[in-house]
Amino acid sequence: MYPETYDVVVIGGGPAGLAAAIAVAEAGANTALLARRAPYADNRTTALLGASVDFLEQLQVWDPLP
Repeated sequence: MYPETYDVVVIGGGPAGLAAAIAVAEAGANTALLARRAPYADNRTTALLGASVDFLEQLQVWDPLP
């Protein structure tokens, strides 16, 4: 089901980790994302700097966000 080896393993499922995993996967790397499961739903708002928004736009994941 899953490959036994990866080109890149991203550790951390926060905004930076998710963006990094998307970027390297889109570049063609066989990518794994490792993130711990939160014990509860975390509905806090995260502020993003302009450069972060620019990066998410380059990955084409910013506009589909609600």
